[in-house]
Amino acid sequence: HTAVRALIDLHQRMPPDTKTKIICRIREVYEKSVGQYLQECLRSDDVTVKRNAIVFFGWMGDVQAIDSLVSAYDEGSKEEIVSAFIRMQREGVPKLLEIVPRTPDGLREGIARALGDIGDRKAVHGLAVLAADSNGHVRQSAAVALGQLGDPMGIRPLIHLLEDPFHNVQEASYAALTRLKGPVLISRLMELLETAKPGLRCHAAKLLGVFKVDQAKGRLTLDLKDPDPAVRRTALAVLDTLGGNATDLVHVALSDEDAAVRLEAIRILARRPDPAVEELLRPL
Repeated sequence: HTAVRALIDLHQRMPPDTKTKIICRIREVYEKSVGQYLQECLRSDDVTVKRNAIVFFGWMGDVQAIDSLVSAYDEGSKEEIVSAFIRMQREGVPKLLEIVPRTPDGLREGIARALGDIGDRKAVHGLAVLAADSNGHVRQSAAVALGQLGDPMGIRPLIHLLEDPFHNVQEASYAALTRLKGPVLISRLMELLETAKPGLRCHAAKLLGVFKVDQAKGRLTLDLKDPDPAVRRTALAVLDTLGGNATDLVHVALSDEDAAVRLEAIRILARRPDPAVEELLRPL
C-alpha cells in the first residue's frame, strides 16, 4: 500500500504519457492490492485522496468498481465519477444502466452524460427511460445523449421532450433531433405537421426547414391561415427558408389579424430582391 500510495502521489505530478506508464505498471504489479487500497481511499475524509482514487478507478477501467463509486458519490466528486464512468467505455454500459434506478438525481444526470459520451447504441433504451425522469436536468442530459447516439430509436422520446415544461429540455431535444436527420424522422415530422398540437407543430415545421424538406411547403402554406398566430409565424419563417411563394407571403402581410405575423411577413419580403415583390409591397 505504501508503494501504491507513492505511485498515486507521483501520478499527480507527471505529464500524460508518464501517467499512462505508471498506471500500466500499477496494473501489472499491484492489481489486487490497488483495488483494495483504492476502496479504502474512497472512504477517506481527505477530499484529494478520495478524488485520486476515483480517477484511478476510471483509468484502470474497473467495471466492478461502479457500485463503490456510486456509494462514494457526493456533489464534490460528481465530475470525477462521471469521467471514471466514461473511461470504462462500452464494458461499463450494462452496469451503468442497471444502477440507474437506485442513484440520486445528480448522478443520474451524470450517467446520462456518460452514456452519450461512450456512444454505445445499446444504451438508447436506458436513455429513453432517463428522458422520462422526474428531474429536468436528467431529462436534458438524456436528450443530449440520445442525439449523440444518433439512433432512430431515440426519435420518439426526443419528440415527447419537445413539449417538456422546461425550455432548456426543449432546446436540448430540438438540437438532438437535428442530428437524427433521415427518412424515419422526416416522415414523423410530416405527420406532426398535420396532427399535433400547435407547439409541437411549430417545432416540427422548424426542423423540416432545417432539413430543407420541400414537400412540407404545401402544408406550411395552409398553416398561413391557421387559427394559432405562433403557427402562422413559424410557417412564414420556414417558407422563407424553403423559398415559399411571394404572393402567399404578401397576402399574409396585408391581411393577417396579428400584427406580429404581418410584420414578420413584411420583413421576409423586404429581404427578397424581387421587383415583383416590390410592386406587391407598394400598397403597404
